[in-house]
Amino acid sequence: MPDGKAILYTVGTGVATSWDDREIVAESLATGERHVVTHGSAARYVASGHLIVARSGGLTSVPFDATTLQSSGEPERVADGVMQSAFGAAQFSVSRNGTVVYIAGGLQTRELAWFSRNGVVTPLAAPAQTYWSVRLSPDGRRLALGVEAANYGVWVYDLERGTMTRQTFEGTSAYPIWTPDGTRLTFNSTKSSGVLNVFWAPADGSGQDERLTTSDYIQIPTSWSPDGRVLAYQAGNPRSGRDIWLLSLDHRDQPTPFLQTPFDEGGAAFSPDGRWVAYVSTEAGRANVFVRPFNGVGEKTRISTDGGGGPTWSGNGRQLFYRADNQMFAVDIAPGATLQPAKPRALFETPPSLPIFQADYDVTADGERFIMFRPRRPERAVTQLEIAIRAVSGR
Repeated sequence: MPDGKAILYTVGTGVATSWDDREIVAESLATGERHVVTHGSAARYVASGHLIVARSGGLTSVPFDATTLQSSGEPERVADGVMQSAFGAAQFSVSRNGTVVYIAGGLQTRELAWFSRNGVVTPLAAPAQTYWSVRLSPDGRRLALGVEAANYGVWVYDLERGTMTRQTFEGTSAYPIWTPDGTRLTFNSTKSSGVLNVFWAPADGSGQDERLTTSDYIQIPTSWSPDGRVLAYQAGNPRSGRDIWLLSLDHRDQPTPFLQTPFDEGGAAFSPDGRWVAYVSTEAGRANVFVRPFNGVGEKTRISTDGGGGPTWSGNGRQLFYRADNQMFAVDIAPGATLQPAKPRALFETPPSLPIFQADYDVTADGERFIMFRPRRPERAVTQLEIAIRAVSGR
């Protein structure tokens, strides 16, 4: 806030993961008192006593009392077609007298594309959406997708037939992964409890969703062991942050921690032979990729040299991939009783990526092609800024 006594920020919860549903919070720096003002992202204060907030590819004006830090009226739409990324950032600025300047474009969608090891891009015919996660089926014929916005949920895209089929219909669902035999999809969902816990369901849509875990905090499934008996998932905890847990199908009521430290850990990925687990940890400061033995016997090995996230193995386990600073990296893994990684080498430049821990891309079994998202190119180049004169006033 202009007086330096309070701050505005955006909060996501386990109930609402779409940017439209996230909370705009005003917090007093003196007392720590917090007030939920409205929903959306990228709130800016205007001296007339309003907040301008990005929501649904446009801007809304909310009356706001800078003294009490509370809303004093209903939101009013002030501009449509404002460029907003899938990560919540909105391209606008507001002057002190309430004039808004913005880049036109609306909510930016992303398109699916194959990337070769040298960065050659081949777009898919799938419709552009606000995609959030993607996983290639074990047989390489389908994609499991997490989609935001109006089509929020888990979808499956058939690469051969070019069809998109919705898999979830209740609550918010995201981050689908396949079981090793390709018969089921595992995902997180707010169904039943309102918190993103882990469920699974038949991949052909023939059965009901079945709950696998119960927690008061967000959980994200990341990888199945090759035999399909153990699930690794990322779990939030107010004391230890992000942790990695394991769920055995033989003891479904007794999940156990794999890594639970004062640092953040996530993005666990089983090696194809089941001996190793690649993961991301902030123990070195910024997020980096490490590998540990699945049985817990032996030392951990740091893989990335200068940050990294989203570890993914090749089908034969001879390479480990990760993303860092909009680059895809590959690390050769020599076969043997111990892990013998080579020095990471950059393969190609990737589109912008938000998730740090779990992978938001996948790779074919032979390690030659990567399925990723890239921002959909606008139909026309942006050549001017739009101005809404006195979008808000003191009335």
